[in-house]
Amino acid sequence: APSRPEMQPPAEALAWLSGAQAHIANVRRLREPSGTQRAGERSPGVVFVATAVRAPDLDAGEFDAHWRERHAPLALRHHAGMSGYEQLTVKRTLGAPTPNPDGIALLHFPDLASFRERFYDSDAGRDAILADAREFLDLPRCRAILASEYWARV
Repeated sequence: APSRPEMQPPAEALAWLSGAQAHIANVRRLREPSGTQRAGERSPGVVFVATAVRAPDLDAGEFDAHWRERHAPLALRHHAGMSGYEQLTVKRTLGAPTPNPDGIALLHFPDLASFRERFYDSDAGRDAILADAREFLDLPRCRAILASEYWARV
């Protein structure tokens, strides 16, 4: 894919962050989120947003290769209720200096019930995901939230 020039948001556009972080990232859409987006409306479903902080013994390239080549297929297989999956590889963090994630995972679910009841396909699937995560992530430094999206424009 052709590379895009890195965009530089003006400092005044970030002033409202008051200590929050913004990230410049490359996006990998591994499963296109389902549903219709309409400007000014809440998108369907919920999004599990998780920061990915690489294990201390991995460099950025090793982390990204593992996330893309080994973890993504597991996520696509074992997150049974997931309707969309995106990996954002952080290239640079703007705003507050710490903590700086190496990536951000967006797991889309069509509704709250799918998130609660079908996050994993089985206990074995959960165990496979967690065992792999321990190989390339510094799990105590990773954070997650459950969110909804509102589209400013489509």
